Amino acid sequence: MAVHTKWTVEHACGHEIVHDLSDRAADRRAGFARWLGERDCTDCWKATRGNDTASKEEWLAAKRAEEQRAAAEWATKFGMPPLEGPERAVDWGERSRAPATNS
Repeated sequence: MAVHTKWTVEHACGHEIVHDLSDRAADRRAGFARWLGERDCTDCWKATRGNDTASKEEWLAAKRAEEQRAAAEWATKFGMPPLEGPERAVDWGERSRAPATNS
């Protein structure tokens, strides 16, 4: 008896796609195929994921600004020397070295 490696999955978006699951353990293929069926196909997932980039960028900018503010306070409180280098690297370095901002 041949081992089933190709699975036809009807995704939550309604698309039916044949997936090659030969890279998965044989005893886990059916479960993974069921899991795939509960999700949108790759194309639909990518299409919906790309629609909200503006709000993601706003959220990320606000988060980075808050992290930068907390890192600057921490550096001042503990008398840390200023970092040198390109602005982007310095910003990342300041956020990374402050333990309170890593959580």
